This record gives sequence, structure tokens and C-alpha cells, in this order.
Amino acid sequence: MGSEYSIYKIIHHIDALKSRHPVSCHWFITHKCNHNCPRCANDKKLRQDYFNRNDEWDFDRACSVAKEMRDYGMKAIGISGGEPLVYSRFDDLIAVMLELGYDLGIISNGRNLKEVNLDQLKQFKWLRFSIAGMTDKTYIPLHGHNNKPDIWSIISDCLPKLKSDKNIVGTSFLIQPENYFEIPDFAIWAKDVGFDTCRFTACWTPDGDPYPEDMKSEIRELIKTAQRLSDDSFEVYSFAERMDIKPEKKYTHCYYADVNAFLSANGKLFHCCMIQNSALGYIGDLYKNTFSEIWEKRNFVDVSKCPVCWFDKKNEFMEYLMDDNPRHVNFI
Repeated sequence: MGSEYSIYKIIHHIDALKSRHPVSCHWFITHKCNHNCPRCANDKKLRQDYFNRNDEWDFDRACSVAKEMRDYGMKAIGISGGEPLVYSRFDDLIAVMLELGYDLGIISNGRNLKEVNLDQLKQFKWLRFSIAGMTDKTYIPLHGHNNKPDIWSIISDCLPKLKSDKNIVGTSFLIQPENYFEIPDFAIWAKDVGFDTCRFTACWTPDGDPYPEDMKSEIRELIKTAQRLSDDSFEVYSFAERMDIKPEKKYTHCYYADVNAFLSANGKLFHCCMIQNSALGYIGDLYKNTFSEIWEKRNFVDVSKCPVCWFDKKNEFMEYLMDDNPRHVNFI
């Protein structure tokens, strides 16, 4: 659903997994943003080695890199930021990516929807809009924006112009101590306004989650209530398990980083979104070298040094797929 990377999708890319050849790219085209969220993932100390809020891709170089990666066999790009819709030449860059034949997805706060080409966005395979509040009382402090015009009106006006039978348009709600009680109301709104999916995501920080234990229990019950709204045309799903992620790793290699490239707005390539803009995750600089040069000479990430990670189960599954003789393999 949207950018939810089901562990089962990888079975369609076994050749890429064995060759460690990237299938998709998560591309932060800008670090600029029209919001100032107090829990912005980009502002975590873990990710500050190479981060500057004013970083943004040069348009000509971005087009060149997009072609390089497509020639190398890249199939899909998930566009993010910062806020990608504030990128100065967003429509032009998307036109280039579509012309190259990429499958596209995007994560956005939706604020600038009326300022970009919605016909192009409608061609994306998935779109996800992050909205952390159902009223100004919660939305304004959690997004650092005065909410004028209000985001719910923007979404209501634009959503019908984005949907097609070839894409999935979803919304996500970052669960925080200040807004968790709005979970059921948010799901009701998401269904009423016409979203295909509604995702509830727990906060993550290098120091742990921000929820007391009794709040965790209440959050889980509220999500169960919201999930009762799911039907054939609307799905509520959750990453609430991130509240309980353990630091230990049950795999020896990060296969997820082998099939997904992560490009920062400063032109640098990283192993994954968890360690983007950090010395631990750094692979190379696309303003200095081509994508293929960097990718083929990269060092692999040392998973023993990685922080808690919500891709653990996917990596465990991929490591199983890479085992030529797993236990009981012939006892189907």
C-alpha cells in the first residue's frame, strides 16, 4: 500500500536480490520544507552529518542522474523531502522521470497540491499525504504551520483529480502523544474524503519511542477501532509495532539496502532512510561520480552498527530467500 514495502514483493526481484542490483530509489529531491514539524525525522542527530535544510538538487544534474539510473536498470522512484512539492522545478523534473519510464510514488504533506500539475501526479503508482491532526489544535503545533488554507479543504478539492484505477492514493497519520486520541476520527475522515488507504505510524527516535506504556495500550485499541472501517475499497493499516522494535538483529546483511538506493537532497547516496545523511550510511557523491561507479564500488553497511530498524522482518525474510538450503526446504 503506497510505500509499504511488503516482504513478499521481493520474490518478484530475486535476480536483483542475488546480484545486489537496485530496483527502486528513494529520492529526497529537496530538504526545504513549508512545515516545521517538531518531530521531523530529518532533524534527528543521527542524520546530521551531511544534512542542511537548504539542500536541493540542481535540476540539470537531477535529470542526468535520473537517466543514469534508468540506464542502469532502476525501475521505480519514491519522491520525498523535505517537502517535494516545494522543489522549484517539480513539474519539470516529474515530466523527465515519466518520459524515462519510471514507476513513481511520492510522500508529501499536501500543502502545495494546488501549485503543481495534478495530471502528472495522477500518473504516479502511489501517493501518500502525511497529516498529523484532525483540528487546528493538534495540526498547527505538530506541523509548525498556521494551516491557512486548511489542509482538509486542500485535500478534499484535489483528491478527486488525483485518483485513478491505476494508482493508490493514501494518507498517513504520525501517532504522537498530542494527537493519538484522534486515530478513529482520522480514519473516518480519510474514508469519507475518498482515500484508498489510511496508515497509522508510530514515532521513532534513536532514543526510543515517546509513549508511556499505558498510552501504547490505548493506541493499539484505537487502531483496532479504526481498522473496522476497512472494506474492499478502503484499507486501514498500521506500523504501530514500531513502538516495540528491538535493537538486536537476526540477520547478517542488509539486503534491503541492496535493492533500494537512497539519494539525499545534497547529491549524496546512502544505504537507507534510517541512516541517511549520516557517516554510517554514506556511500558516495553523485555530483562527483556516476551512479554505477558509486554503486558497484560501495561498502556494505555493518548491520551491527545500525540503529533500531523497522526493516528487520523484511531483511530476515530476504536472508531466508538467499539461503540455498534452508531447513526443511523440501517438506512443503
